Amino acid sequence: MDQPKQERTLTLLYLLGGNLRLTFKDLMDGLGLSRRSLHRYLATLKEHGYKIKREAGGVYRLQSYVPEQAEEDENIVFTLEEAALLSHLIEGLDNTHELKPTLQCKLSSVFHDQTVAPFIDHPWNAKNVGVLTAAIRLHRQVYLQNYKCSWKGKASDYVLEPYQLNLNCIDLWAYDVAQGRCKVFKLSRIGIVEMLPQGWKYEKLHRQKTYDVFHIAGDAPLEHVKLRMSLKGRNLLVEEYPMAADRVWADGDFWFREGDVYGFCGVGRFVLGLSDVVDVVEGDKLRAWLAARVEQMREKFSQNLSAK
Repeated sequence: MDQPKQERTLTLLYLLGGNLRLTFKDLMDGLGLSRRSLHRYLATLKEHGYKIKREAGGVYRLQSYVPEQAEEDENIVFTLEEAALLSHLIEGLDNTHELKPTLQCKLSSVFHDQTVAPFIDHPWNAKNVGVLTAAIRLHRQVYLQNYKCSWKGKASDYVLEPYQLNLNCIDLWAYDVAQGRCKVFKLSRIGIVEMLPQGWKYEKLHRQKTYDVFHIAGDAPLEHVKLRMSLKGRNLLVEEYPMAADRVWADGDFWFREGDVYGFCGVGRFVLGLSDVVDVVEGDKLRAWLAARVEQMREKFSQNLSAK
């Protein structure tokens, strides 16, 4: 099977296998297929033993092959043999393909098999990832419930237009309809995601941002910084932030890393946590940020000591 057809087949299986309630037209739009082509894909799946049913409201769904387990887990849609085959096919996709981590997450959630998706940190996120991926492909808005926002200090609900999943399904880029701007949401902080019937209304305002090696995103770099560190610092840097490894070099007894940062929280946490083995060689703004943080910490812990 050629790569584009393989990708469309896997995408169709994914869309049919989720609890997304998609019509024939939804599937056509999501896959970019004509009515005739989609009929051919569905016929091919049926020829290979997949049971596809048209339910009330014109919704197309895959039916479970394990009826005795269906009551225990309504999300089961593949046998273990099928899962193994799909896992093999998915592994053959390029690592940059947007559906690869999502399909791996789905198989992991269905069969509770961590070997299928070893990268996923919270297996219960798989369903949310599935809904978000479908919403992105179908250009639908979503209702994000019980999002635990760090800076608010409480959980909130949002209506979003999701348009990209980043960093192995750790971050979601979405347009916040109420606030009228693009934001990053951490999937581990999401409660429930529900796909809404209304489509995107603000696609022209969707913006892609760039990540620095410390996983901080922004529209433009805040500063170009250069770090000097010991071998211990170097090892911890490349182990915790693998993207930093390509610009690390040794000079004498020290190791160096330089590049743009889009915020100071990421690099700042790294430097403060290893202040005995990491120095800031270049980056006046970063130094000022670090000094302010150190002063805040000094005042905080001094007050704690005084209170005793």
